[in-house]
Amino acid sequence: MNLKFSYCLMIAGAMLIIPACKKDPVVEKHKQTTVSSSDNDSGKKDEQPSSSPDEAAVLTRIEVVTPPVRTTYLLRSTDPVSLDGLVVEGIYSSGERKKLEVTAENLSGFSTEKAVEQLPVTISLEEKQASFMVKIIDYVVTDGVLTEVLEKQGEVYRVPAEAKVISPTAFSTCVFDKIVFSEGVEEIQADAFRGNPVKEIVFPKSLKTLGEYCFYGCRNLSRIDLSVTQVQLIPKRAFSEVGAEEIKLPVTLQEIASQAFLHTSRK
Repeated sequence: MNLKFSYCLMIAGAMLIIPACKKDPVVEKHKQTTVSSSDNDSGKKDEQPSSSPDEAAVLTRIEVVTPPVRTTYLLRSTDPVSLDGLVVEGIYSSGERKKLEVTAENLSGFSTEKAVEQLPVTISLEEKQASFMVKIIDYVVTDGVLTEVLEKQGEVYRVPAEAKVISPTAFSTCVFDKIVFSEGVEEIQADAFRGNPVKEIVFPKSLKTLGEYCFYGCRNLSRIDLSVTQVQLIPKRAFSEVGAEEIKLPVTLQEIASQAFLHTSRK
């Protein structure tokens, strides 16, 4: 009797334990929903872009880091400003530097109407400005030879320093009262100033060679001063038919060709 009673008590205890271990489906569903919602919220937070400290930075100035490759243009040329090689950077309030795009619409001040040693070309971006320099020249020099002067008339013309040789075509259609040769000019070729109305010539110390007929027919040229030059030969008719009343020759002079000063008054 006691054994049967004990056995019944064991069965009853087991039946009580089993329901206690079984999960409530309603509770479990609520837990899953809560966890899923929490995971989604976490994912959304991770997807939000982090705020950058540079978002509020403003452009404070612009700077030309590298000027264009080409900075020289001919007088009255129709060529537009070349932007090849130009590098412009913006400097922001955060200290950041950023390369900026520049187009022809951002430029002002460029003109080829007048020869000038340094002409500023202004770049305008977001109300900030910077500039680079270009040079407008009135001559053509090729391999050291001055072949053309683009400015055709005026009181004084200064031959550019890069010219070593003056060709016959350089001043063929020019009218200047005075021409100054820069140091570096070594040769004035034949017929270079033939019949030119120039009144005064300033010769350089570097001058070594004169061509035949180089100043033939310069009737307005009242003075010839070669004293500082290195000329050794004054060739045929170099100063023939010239109106010079005063002539100074260099100490280096070794020979004067026939008719070099034909029909020229000398003192």
